[in-house]
Amino acid sequence: MLWRLNQPVSVCVADLGSAQHPDGLREILRPASRWRIGISRRFRDVVDAPAARRQALIALGTLPSSAPGIAQFADDPMATLVASAPDTAIEVTEHLLHGVLILPEAERDTLLSTLDGWFAAGGSTGVAARALFCHRNTVRYRLRRIEELTGLSLSDPRASALLLMALHAHLRR
Repeated sequence: MLWRLNQPVSVCVADLGSAQHPDGLREILRPASRWRIGISRRFRDVVDAPAARRQALIALGTLPSSAPGIAQFADDPMATLVASAPDTAIEVTEHLLHGVLILPEAERDTLLSTLDGWFAAGGSTGVAARALFCHRNTVRYRLRRIEELTGLSLSDPRASALLLMALHAHLRR
């Protein structure tokens, strides 16, 4: 491994040998998981190092801003797209979620955590309710409130995708 340590981002180039996937590298780095680590796709030639560095930085951008962790480029395609154009993602997010973002902090955070929980539950209000420690009707009410405030219907797959993208961007600021 070759490290270049500087602030705010340090870079490591690791020779994975004949390993086909960098999962072994993820395991080696797991003890350092109190850090924020981005991993690029594997590359074979030194001329590809700048592109790999960019991928690793984008992977790093997929992690929530205050959370440590290890992320590999394209592990989460939606988060990867958002992280690859963060300024644009923030602008789009502020437009899509404007009605929610202008609410008092407690209400805004409750609605956004409910939306996040609902997406994490695969769109199941019952599963989301258990994870959020509330009644399923509470989840339904909060989701309807988000629909009213954004003008987007969660029953429309395109609108759901837009809300998921906006939520990703908001959580990673």
